Amino acid sequence: MTAVESMAAAAPAHLPIRERRLYRTAGFGSVLAAVAWLVQPLLVFVVAGADAPETPTMDYLLENPWGGPVEAAVFTGIGAGVLVLVLAVQALLAGRADAVSVPTRVTQLCGVIAGSAWILLAGWYMGPYTSVGKAITEAAPDVALQQAVLQIHNVGAIGIIVAAGLAFAGWLLGLATAGRTHALIGRPLAVGSGLAAAVIVVPLLTMPFSPPWGVLLGMEAYLLIAGVAFLVKARKA
Repeated sequence: MTAVESMAAAAPAHLPIRERRLYRTAGFGSVLAAVAWLVQPLLVFVVAGADAPETPTMDYLLENPWGGPVEAAVFTGIGAGVLVLVLAVQALLAGRADAVSVPTRVTQLCGVIAGSAWILLAGWYMGPYTSVGKAITEAAPDVALQQAVLQIHNVGAIGIIVAAGLAFAGWLLGLATAGRTHALIGRPLAVGSGLAAAVIVVPLLTMPFSPPWGVLLGMEAYLLIAGVAFLVKARKA
């Protein structure tokens, strides 16, 4: 058994067809979320260009109308992928009768909140690219005031990202315990889940006024690794 295979599960050698399909679904969802985030910087660079100002104005947004839809598509992809992963894992746990408990339901809820938060972020980013957003030019003709409004909007976006990270960390801790206890994942992936949760949460608590790199890097790296592990499990078991 390879290292990647050992991460996926300590389940029986030959899984029922239903479980193989659920592992495959979880893997595809996880990879979708990871790939959506990985292509985000490239898409923004291609669509918005390399000359994007650090603090944009409404004039810049009006000149680059595709920025919002691209961001919305990326974050919707992340959210959809996370929801597919979470619901597939929950279905796998539901197949083990003794795994249906309050802690596992809380774990599922944390995962659903995490995925939904990314879709909420998609809508949040689209806000300035609507007729209401365009009206900022009338409500705040001064460029400096426009920048202040858009900066407040960005603060809200970061808040949503942090909320998504915290919810996903809760899901990871639940997966590390319930998933390992009920032979859904192997020890390496359980340990990786706990480490990823720490990478997400610890910087938020210890490094205020810093970018949420723990959420952005820890969450996405885990999604890619877990996605590959689940897909390998579905293929080999």
